[in-house]
Amino acid sequence: MKSKPNLFLELLKSLGVKPQQPASRTALAEFEKAAKLKLPKDARELYSISDGVVLKKNALQILSLAESLTWVKAFRELEMPACFGYFPCADDYESNPFCICCKKPIKGMIVRVRHDDAADLVFRALDSCIEWLATLESDHDWFSLDKPGDLAGPTRTKMDLNAATELQDRAGSLTDAEQTDAERFALTLLSEAAIDGIIDRLESNDTYVREAAEMILNKMDNPHARDALKDYRDKLREFADRCAQILAESGIKAEYDERVGKGWPLLWVEKGAKRNAMSHFFLYDHRNENSFSHDLIKWVANALKPK
Repeated sequence: MKSKPNLFLELLKSLGVKPQQPASRTALAEFEKAAKLKLPKDARELYSISDGVVLKKNALQILSLAESLTWVKAFRELEMPACFGYFPCADDYESNPFCICCKKPIKGMIVRVRHDDAADLVFRALDSCIEWLATLESDHDWFSLDKPGDLAGPTRTKMDLNAATELQDRAGSLTDAEQTDAERFALTLLSEAAIDGIIDRLESNDTYVREAAEMILNKMDNPHARDALKDYRDKLREFADRCAQILAESGIKAEYDERVGKGWPLLWVEKGAKRNAMSHFFLYDHRNENSFSHDLIKWVANALKPK
C-alpha cells in the first residue's frame, strides 16, 4: 500500500509542481501550541514534505502553517465551531477552506468551511482527498471544486456509523452552531439503513439540519424516501396556507410560491405597493412556538416597511 506522503508527492509530480520547504518538527510544534491543536499524523507527514504549495494558480493552494494559523485565529474571532478542531489546510482563494478535523469523533476527516453557506463534511481522510485531487483535470474541475468526494457516495464504513452515532449523542451538549454542524455531519455519515432517522430530521427546528436531511433523501432511489419528501413538502404547503390565513386577517396579502425549495421563498407577501419574499426555512423553524402568529405578523410588517 502506498504511504500517504507518497500520494502527495505523486500528486505534485503529476501537476508539475515542486514542493516548498518542509515544515520542521519545531515549526509543527510551535503551530500546534499557537493553534491549540494536535495535528493528525497524516497532516504532519504532508507538512513535512511541503509547508504549503500552490496546486493550481488562483484555484487551490495548500496553506502554509503561517497562513493556516491566520485562519485559526479568524475562526476564533468569528466564534466558529471549535468542537471539531478545524485545521485549515487548503483554500480556494475565495475563503472556503478545507479543514482537517483534529478532534474526535471525526478526527482526520475533512470539512469544507464555506464563507456564505453551511460547512460540509466532504472527505473521510486526507488520503482520499489527495486521491480526489488527482482526478481533477479541466480548469472547470479545479475552479469549481464540485466533483463529489468519497462521502458523497452511498458506501459507509463501521467507523462512519460509529462517528455518526457519537455526533448525535454529543449534539445536545454543544453550542447552537456546533449542534447544527454535528447533526448535519451525522446525517452525512449515516447509511440508507438509517433512513428513518434521516426522515425524522425533516421535523427539526433547525433550517440547516432539515436542508441536509432533504438533500440526502433526494439522492436516494428509495420509495420510503420519496414518500417522506412528499409528506414534508405537503406540510410546507399546509404551513404556507396557515401563514397566509394569519397574514390575511391582519390585512397583508400572502401568496404561496409553487417553486418552493432550495433558493426559493415560501411566501410572497404584499401590502400596498410593497412586495417581499419570506423564506420558508426561517419561518418553519418557528412553527411550533406559542407566539408564532403574533411574531409572523411582526416579521412581515417589518419586511414590508418602506426603506
